[in-house]
Amino acid sequence: MLSRLRTRSNIKTALHYNEQKVEKGKAERIGAENFLKDHDQLTKEEILTRFRQRSSFNERLHDHGAHITLNFGTRESLDNTKLSAIANTYMSRMGFEDEPYVVYRHRDAGHTHLHVVATTVRADGSWIRLEPVDYRRSHEVCRQLENEFFLERNRRHTQADSESFKVGAAQRVVYGDPGLARAISDVVNTVFPHYKYTSLDEYNAILRQYNVRANPGKEDSRLRSKADYNIMLSMKMETGSGYR
Repeated sequence: MLSRLRTRSNIKTALHYNEQKVEKGKAERIGAENFLKDHDQLTKEEILTRFRQRSSFNERLHDHGAHITLNFGTRESLDNTKLSAIANTYMSRMGFEDEPYVVYRHRDAGHTHLHVVATTVRADGSWIRLEPVDYRRSHEVCRQLENEFFLERNRRHTQADSESFKVGAAQRVVYGDPGLARAISDVVNTVFPHYKYTSLDEYNAILRQYNVRANPGKEDSRLRSKADYNIMLSMKMETGSGYR
């Protein structure tokens, strides 16, 4: 199991992305916590209204939220009941048990994965600000859940394992087609948890299979340094070294 945490200054974007997947039959909403209705009775507008009602408690954090992905092994057969329980346990241990959040199961990659959209404003108006320690905690929580729910352990894949994540696991990006940004996001969401890479060049070698390339920027530029940092960070998160 592997997690990925991202903060959003506009929670509407994350919500819209997942709801569009549902409309296209590529995802389904399987959970919603701290709402007045069950997940299957909520509309997109009601979810957004609830998020905004919570963020209204802190005017500086209007529409702030988190977009989290939980990735599982390709050989795992997980039903929605178990996935929902895993998501709820994860969110509770990450400190989101009292906050409104929605859970989506996506079916557009070569592995089972969940997207969770959550507010980052507590009922008292304080901000759930994701810090380096939270990314390390997320890694630890994933290891706990692997044991408690008998999940496939996140490990370094062999060459044979990597074969199953080639182009067939995600669609090659066709430039000019509608939904380009979402198609690229799907590719990254497939590559991130299942391939191992130690440099931007190696990362691009994988992405080329999907007709995608990460722009490294010019040497010594801010873009290049940030790209190298993100590669280093993903390696630390996946090997468990985290932040020191």
